[in-house]
Amino acid sequence: LKKDGDKIRFLLSDNGTGVETQTLKKGFGLSTMTERAVSLGGEIEFHSETDEGFEIRLTLPTDAKEEI
Repeated sequence: LKKDGDKIRFLLSDNGTGVETQTLKKGFGLSTMTERAVSLGGEIEFHSETDEGFEIRLTLPTDAKEEI
């Protein structure tokens, strides 16, 4: 987690078995994370390769406010 200008960047990664990103199916968790990031004016990316683990890269504006 770090502040980068007017953005906050978060990277979460593991060293698990990973998946082919092209065949990645977003279930409830990844879909909900995507919806929440967008609702806050941010972006989220999921990166993975077979046998190379999985990464979640989240970028949010520092002035992110949830819309009700």
